[in-house]
Amino acid sequence: ANYGYWGGGQYAYNWINLTGGASTSTFTTGGDITLNHGSNSLGAVTITPGASTVSADLYNNSSNAGLTLSSAITNLALTQPNASFSLPDNKVTGSLTLNTQGGTSTTDTITLGAQTLSGSLDLRADSGIAALAPASAWNVGTTANFSNTSGLALSNPITVGAGTTLAAGATTGDIALDNALNSLRDVTVNTGRDVSLTSAYNAGATIILPQAAGGLRNVAIAYPNASGVTLGSSGNGYWTNNPIELSGNLAVTSGGTIAANYGYWGGGQYTYNWINLTGGASTSTFTT
Repeated sequence: ANYGYWGGGQYAYNWINLTGGASTSTFTTGGDITLNHGSNSLGAVTITPGASTVSADLYNNSSNAGLTLSSAITNLALTQPNASFSLPDNKVTGSLTLNTQGGTSTTDTITLGAQTLSGSLDLRADSGIAALAPASAWNVGTTANFSNTSGLALSNPITVGAGTTLAAGATTGDIALDNALNSLRDVTVNTGRDVSLTSAYNAGATIILPQAAGGLRNVAIAYPNASGVTLGSSGNGYWTNNPIELSGNLAVTSGGTIAANYGYWGGGQYTYNWINLTGGASTSTFTT
């Protein structure tokens, strides 16, 4: 849609507003599609790409929002805050961002089929993120981010080439990525309640957990093939030393070492973390 500079610090922009309850948009193109203004209402969208190199960046407020891809594209960034979304197998090959958060509805979900991505995967919902089938593998070349207010229960195999970031409702949303075929490397948990992580990764991994504000209760980390598991606290930085804080129990399994983070920031300054289990009956279990 049009976006232009008029001079004097003034800009002009347009968006698309389809007002019918069953409105549709159909785009046939050999180039990229950029319709990402936050006021767009595009209805149910169909994209017919003329080449596999096409990328799409869409924002769609419609209550009947959806997207049909007639064939695979390279990159997809889709925000549709007022409707759930499901993407079938093998529709994106580069980076994929799907966001159903932030609308008037808080029951919107994301369902994703098997994808092999050379880039990143970013999924954000309020009421559920799920694989299309239990065996739907998500193979991610770089980073992954999963955020869902009600929690994350992902039992499909997930492979991530770099770091993974996880978030659920603090003190309310449980997080479980528990497929034995997962290959998760470094993982940062920002918020949640009970957390269970399983990975077959066979090198060193760092698991970053929050302080008390993150709301964590019980944490179980199973990296039985890892050469080492290092536990760190969020908020680390120059001159900053923080605890990992849980109100329940901690269990860590590593194929090698288990340690708390300790790092050098330069200038003679170090950062370090420690573990603070605040529950009166809390336990720690370490298997190595």
